[in-house]
Amino acid sequence: AGAGATATSAGAAQREARSGNGPSARPDVLPGTQPHARSALQLEIAGDGPLAGELAALARALPGVRLVGALSGSHKARWLARQDAFVAPYGSTPWGQREGLPVALLEALSAGLPVLAYAHSSPDGPLRHGHNALLAPDDQPGALLELARRLPRDEPLHARLAGAARASALPFLHERLIPRWRELLSPGTSPSPAPGTAPGTAPGTAPGTAPGTLASPLPDAIPPAL
Repeated sequence: AGAGATATSAGAAQREARSGNGPSARPDVLPGTQPHARSALQLEIAGDGPLAGELAALARALPGVRLVGALSGSHKARWLARQDAFVAPYGSTPWGQREGLPVALLEALSAGLPVLAYAHSSPDGPLRHGHNALLAPDDQPGALLELARRLPRDEPLHARLAGAARASALPFLHERLIPRWRELLSPGTSPSPAPGTAPGTAPGTAPGTAPGTLASPLPDAIPPAL
């Protein structure tokens, strides 16, 4: 299931952001759920699942939070087309376990939505700070809130991240992955590497990573503001 958010900045046209809702998603660290953010952001949450009750309580307590329910097919596509960013408030467990690569995240990237997330708690995947995402230090909702406020105001940054988001989702499309996996698993064949990957690299694997790794690891440090 997925969850989504609508972000608006004071004095700017309404901006919307979608937020992932998975086993490690944390509504308490969504930008806009903090008391000081109520006048600056609105959250629109879609989806259903074990966090539905907690999210409904947020919607009742905060006037800027709205639930839209579960979406699928063309309804989901139209809803995504209205969004401007994807908020992924994932957290990690005390022993360091993180979310894998949620379909919701790939759907958001494919729709051209820049991602707002926490750097080291976000899913292992194709996220790069300043490229297709803006990443905040872990467990610092204030920092994520500042990124959510900044993105609507910076049209060139938003446009650049949106274009990179679409491109970063392309290697994970079925029509690209399935032929590569068939080639890789066919007996007696030596698959040719996909463009930009090293020989023997499995589909969806970043160069220099072990097979099965879906993308490059996130940076150890948050780059300075763009």
